Amino acid sequence: MRMLRNKVAHLGQPVFREVGLAHSTEDRAYVFVPRQWPYIWERHFKIKGDPTSDPLRIPQMLRESLMHQDMISFAQGLRSKVRKVIGAGVAVLTRAYLDFADFQPNQAALAELQGNSKTYGFEYFAETQ
Repeated sequence: MRMLRNKVAHLGQPVFREVGLAHSTEDRAYVFVPRQWPYIWERHFKIKGDPTSDPLRIPQMLRESLMHQDMISFAQGLRSKVRKVIGAGVAVLTRAYLDFADFQPNQAALAELQGNSKTYGFEYFAETQ
């Protein structure tokens, strides 16, 4: 999902290859994204009558090159997992906040952290000649 987000953000939606497969008993097409990027489907094209062409290879090629879950189901499942992880993290932070709300900060530890911090100034990019 990170690859998908990064590529869409930088290159835009049109650069993505996706494969839509329609189920024979429904009027719905399921969209699958490739496992790799860039996905160049033209490499699978064969000239009609080419002896290396094998139409029975298409299902195997689709299983090897596409995710095994359509895009909508994948996004819904990913969203659910992310919500669970964030919810668990927030629960821990909430409990820690309640448990440590009355504690005073450790000034020695705070001073140690601030003493070890480094600040770097940035003025300009060096010009190369």
